[in-house]
Amino acid sequence: MQRNRSIRALLVAIAALTLGAVVAGAQQLLLPAKEKGFPQIQFADSLISPNTHCPVTGHRLNIQVRPVYVNGVPIGFC
Repeated sequence: MQRNRSIRALLVAIAALTLGAVVAGAQQLLLPAKEKGFPQIQFADSLISPNTHCPVTGHRLNIQVRPVYVNGVPIGFC
């Protein structure tokens, strides 16, 4: 009986974390572009990426890729 409760609690925790990750990813917004075709991204934590181009390839940023925080600033990637 105790084992069933533990398994159920673990499954509920995994489901909550998964749902939280999906919701957080859905809250990223594209901001108006200063340069045509290269908008900035506002992430779920309300911070805005300072870059408009991917630092790796130079292409447009992808809102589905999580940022890397450098000194508390989110850097977007493609």
